[in-house]
Amino acid sequence: MEEHFNPFVRFAGKVTYEHMTEQMRIAPDCRIFYFHEGRGNLTVGSRICSLLPGGLVYIPANTPYRFTGTSRVQMTAINFDFTQHRRDRTAPFSSSPAEAETADLLHPELTAPLFIDDWIAAQRVMHQLTQLLTEAPPYYRDIASATLKLFLIDLIKNSTATAENTAETAAAYIRRHCREPLSNTEI
Repeated sequence: MEEHFNPFVRFAGKVTYEHMTEQMRIAPDCRIFYFHEGRGNLTVGSRICSLLPGGLVYIPANTPYRFTGTSRVQMTAINFDFTQHRRDRTAPFSSSPAEAETADLLHPELTAPLFIDDWIAAQRVMHQLTQLLTEAPPYYRDIASATLKLFLIDLIKNSTATAENTAETAAAYIRRHCREPLSNTEI
């Protein structure tokens, strides 16, 4: 897979939703959401995460996800494939279960959803990708691919570090949200 790991960025942009429907979504490309502001939860598979500023979620292709209890949400969204096989499809895929298509290949270390709280450094990369796809300078697709590839390597490193410190991560989450009602599922 390593030799074919050449991401194609289909969409990168900052989006704002005043109210998100709670319908189940699924898409044939991968998604990264970086949250700037908002309240609510995102359920991916059997895991639930709070939509907190600075939080990042990676959703592999064909993985069901659902937003619940949201109020105004502002996030940067990245839609991409791990290869260039579908580069002729530049418009974002629909996230409707009825319109699910065959997914592209997945990177072996990114086959499961990832959640990272307080990853402020990701904001810079999200902004770079958005700017590249908006301004479309020469070679922007190649630059976007290289930028996303480096970012995904950092994502793998950060998610591994997070998995090794599960108890510390849970304790930090409890400290940050101790004034809010917490359920075992959220923790």
